[in-house]
Amino acid sequence: MKIFIDIETIPGPVRPELCEVKVDARLKDPEKIKAAQHEGLEESYRRQALDSMAGRIWCIGVAKDDDEPRCFIGDDEREVLHQLQLFVQQCRPTGRDVEWVGHNAVAFDMRWVWRKAVKYGLDKLAFYIRPDKYRGNIRDTMLIWACGDTRDYVSLDKLAHYLGVGKKTPGMDGSKVYELWLAGDAEGCAEYCVADVALTRAVYARLPEY
Repeated sequence: MKIFIDIETIPGPVRPELCEVKVDARLKDPEKIKAAQHEGLEESYRRQALDSMAGRIWCIGVAKDDDEPRCFIGDDEREVLHQLQLFVQQCRPTGRDVEWVGHNAVAFDMRWVWRKAVKYGLDKLAFYIRPDKYRGNIRDTMLIWACGDTRDYVSLDKLAHYLGVGKKTPGMDGSKVYELWLAGDAEGCAEYCVADVALTRAVYARLPEY
């Protein structure tokens, strides 16, 4: 059984302290350093959306095999992950033959999900994910396409367009998810997320099986 997955993340509940904001090392004047830290404070906070140990998962989109994509979304991160755990349990009670498929899933999506599952004590969800490089159960379309070169980052949008299977939601990318959260637009985020799940599945269908 394959579960196609995409997650959307936002900054965490704790904003960084001013002293944590990194500035140009060439700055020596204390006043200029402080001014630069104030200027970079918001950007530093927003970058938490890329840090699994600081940011939050707001939305998880999934699709089992050829089923219609669906998503779990909410401000209670543990509950969103719990819903994912229940979804997998209902699909496969043992969880032993689950294969996760995502784009940049090894370094991002499944790393976040596995770490958060461990944090919240969602043992079954953590068990369903085997991150081992050689015996794991994560199929990453970005890594498959890289053909062994892990430095070759290709976006989902670019790959889907190249293979002729579609494009991402116009005008949207992961960096804009926080703006949707600020606007309270959960529906907009959910639509974007499930569209990415469907696009990932379309890309995967074009890749050779190994």
